Amino acid sequence: MYARVTVVQGSPDKMDQGIDTFNKEVLPAAKSVAGYKAAFLLADRETGKGIGITLWETEDARRQGGEAVEDARAAAIAAMGGSAPPVEEFDVVASDL
Repeated sequence: MYARVTVVQGSPDKMDQGIDTFNKEVLPAAKSVAGYKAAFLLADRETGKGIGITLWETEDARRQGGEAVEDARAAAIAAMGGSAPPVEEFDVVASDL
């Protein structure tokens, strides 16, 4: 399994907008890609920090997923009042999924 991770520092008062955009735009775009496994959005509402994680069956799916969510990801980050940070990619080496 493979992961894409984005850490965003946004504005605490804009977290709900970012969460809404993630749910309405990022998730549908990710789910449309063959090889999608799961997605998570972690949020610290006090600091405005968010961590988005998507999981993929293959490296190719992870690449296609990144392309599919590019615009939605940027919209969610903007809604949170953050700037577009780099995406980090990882191999998932342990999981109970």
